[in-house]
Amino acid sequence: MSWTNNPVNFIAQIEKDLCDHQKKIATDALRGVIEASPVDTGAFKGNHRLSINSRDMGFDANSSDKTGSSTLAKGLSILSQLVPFSRVYIQNNAPYGPALEYGGYSNPVKNGSWVKGKGHVIKSVGGFSKQAPLGIYGVTFTLIKEKYK
Repeated sequence: MSWTNNPVNFIAQIEKDLCDHQKKIATDALRGVIEASPVDTGAFKGNHRLSINSRDMGFDANSSDKTGSSTLAKGLSILSQLVPFSRVYIQNNAPYGPALEYGGYSNPVKNGSWVKGKGHVIKSVGGFSKQAPLGIYGVTFTLIKEKYK
């Protein structure tokens, strides 16, 4: 039995399929962390960073994205440059990120956060953000793992 096409010709298709699948997973993961993120000023949501083959250690306190749409668009733009066998990183370097992910806010809350026109507002319970009581990245990872197993 002989091949009608040289098996080497399949390599390009396999690499394309690999990239497409990796992009799909990375897109779902980025969308997941954005959607799971609590929103105050939008700085945490605006600082999710997608990078390829090296970590992006940046943080911009002025990068506000309350809806997450521009953060997702920026990540997808970077992801469009993905080539086979690359590593994709999704991270957030906000200094308060670990408290959002693992808890660590005052418990009980002492004063709450000052909100202009509202006074002190309590945004955490039991040391965890009310908007993300189970964290962000861990929850998203579990969902992605289940979806793609």
